[in-house]
Amino acid sequence: RLVETERPDGWGSIREVLNAPLQDVAGDESWLSVIGMWLLFPLNLIQGIFGGLIQALFVQLSLGFACLPGTQGAVLSDRPCSMAWVWWRYTFAALTALIANGRSRLALFMWEWEAFGKDRFWWHGEGVWCWSYADCDKILRSEQGRKSAFGAVRACVPDLFASNILIFLPNTSSDSEWAAIRRSLHMHFLDTGLEQYRTRVKQLPKLIGVDWKKP
Repeated sequence: RLVETERPDGWGSIREVLNAPLQDVAGDESWLSVIGMWLLFPLNLIQGIFGGLIQALFVQLSLGFACLPGTQGAVLSDRPCSMAWVWWRYTFAALTALIANGRSRLALFMWEWEAFGKDRFWWHGEGVWCWSYADCDKILRSEQGRKSAFGAVRACVPDLFASNILIFLPNTSSDSEWAAIRRSLHMHFLDTGLEQYRTRVKQLPKLIGVDWKKP
């Protein structure tokens, strides 16, 4: 049970945030999809286990095979409820692969990259991933039409993450909301010429030593 304490004037209510309607909920994330997943749980789990252990099958669950679509097809179709079943098995496959790779996300991503032939790009979640420094650097330096997502997987907004945190905002122009927030962040917190900044930097070793006694 959420107990809301007294908050400073001008602050928002955490209760209002957590009770606000979810944003960007696709058709395949509806309650009908949840019910269907549990009704077919054994079948989804079996497919997921095999998909998370066999790389070739994982690729097929991602891209589709024959006349059966994968998660890529669902994304290109705007994720309708009628294609929710492709996510049921894919979710269990990804979880199985994560566990099989020592519960390491890096090991999982490398396993996926290998499954897709160690090519320049591969499919993960709802989008395309790349691995080379050159591609990643080019993307980071370019304009990005971002959404509320982490690594091509939708974020839970607003109950876990605010909809307008910096990494969710498109950086498409110098007068965008992203640019304004970034300028303010650097001006007030990351300006190396500020006395407050230098003081915080000097305090870092002591603060880290308190929380990390055995490096």
